[in-house]
Amino acid sequence: MVLSARPRTGGAGTGKILGSPALAFVGIGWYLATAILVPTGLGVWADRSWDTEPWFTLLGLSLGLAAGLRGAYTQLQDVLRRQRPGSGRADGGENQ
Repeated sequence: MVLSARPRTGGAGTGKILGSPALAFVGIGWYLATAILVPTGLGVWADRSWDTEPWFTLLGLSLGLAAGLRGAYTQLQDVLRRQRPGSGRADGGENQ
């Protein structure tokens, strides 16, 4: 029996969930929801504080939608780029 100070790596299921596209899509959804809800909530708070309803709410919603869609698009492109054949997989360069 050999004892080693190195941590064990590998094994069943290691890296399959954390690197999965499904988890990336969940992350994109959370990013999009947060990017929209936070500025909209701040806009609602500002409208109630300064009696300017609905202007800050609309501004927050617009900024949140723009930032959220841009960020989600960027993240989606990254996920799709990693899933394309030839992006580091073994089948990428066989037909040359």
